[in-house]
Amino acid sequence: MKKFLEKIGKLQCENKFVMCCGKCLIIFSDAILYRMHMAMHSSYPLSDLSPEYNGPNSADWQCSMCSRQYSNRLDFQHHTIKYKHSLIPRIVVSNGNVNKEFMS
Repeated sequence: MKKFLEKIGKLQCENKFVMCCGKCLIIFSDAILYRMHMAMHSSYPLSDLSPEYNGPNSADWQCSMCSRQYSNRLDFQHHTIKYKHSLIPRIVVSNGNVNKEFMS
């Protein structure tokens, strides 16, 4: 978590627009992708890096699409990829054409 917070601080010092998910340790520069990612968590605080945030708990790792619950971020992320429970589109390049596919 320390390196994650250091990276956020460095980006902010460079005057870059930063949004982050402190549960999954992912940094976003795009507000739409950030909101789509955060919607994957069944519940989340407005700012998961606020002073009141005490770190991830079991509710943080519950899939918002199927309600399956996990004990850590890696299992949760694996689930969203394996079962295509992501609201974030993946980019597919086929024969030089770029297509967006939603993984839901």
